[in-house]
Amino acid sequence: MAPLIQLQDIKFTYSDSRQSVLDGLTLDVHERQPLAILGPNGSGKTTLLHIILGWLKPAKGSLHLNGKRFLDYSRRELGQLLALVPQNEPVSFEFSALDYVLFGRAPYL
Repeated sequence: MAPLIQLQDIKFTYSDSRQSVLDGLTLDVHERQPLAILGPNGSGKTTLLHIILGWLKPAKGSLHLNGKRFLDYSRRELGQLLALVPQNEPVSFEFSALDYVLFGRAPYL
């Protein structure tokens, strides 16, 4: 069975740093496979999620979703397939939990 998400030899360095946050990361995520991303502060967990969501672009490596290169998806298509619910929301707003979850429908409108 092909991986749902596949990352191959990912390298990422923030522009203000000389040290890579991720270097040589290879990961296959299969459908219905439990997955935990663990590590100390600053180890690249959030960076990895932002790369998977397409919010950050790796300096090296390739990403595939359902066997198709991420670069071949439109932003709308990726929005329909991937989402992130952050631990903390940086913007304070007065929506119910249901309203917040329904924001995930926006790429379909």
